[in-house]
Amino acid sequence: MGGPPAPHGGQGCGPPHPPLQGHPRRPQAQSSVEGRDGQDPALGERIHPDGPEIWAQVVHARDHEWAETVDDVLRRRTTLTVRGLGTDEVRAGVQDLLVRKD
Repeated sequence: MGGPPAPHGGQGCGPPHPPLQGHPRRPQAQSSVEGRDGQDPALGERIHPDGPEIWAQVVHARDHEWAETVDDVLRRRTTLTVRGLGTDEVRAGVQDLLVRKD
């Protein structure tokens, strides 16, 4: 239970969602949280409650990966859209962070 079966009958490879200490494939986002923590602690919160991505990943994508559009973030830098988590509320929050230059 709790995810797809492991290949060759082995045990699963961990919890379905990693802890909020950055994303496993995007450790750079953790530095965005740490560098801005005093300014906006909300950057450490999840973008969507059903996904592991945090708001600092949007800031990191904007500042370091040249993300310019909501789809750049939701489709190319995260898998939120693929997993059906790119809601109107999420899209609005991403847009807000993309236009802010704090």
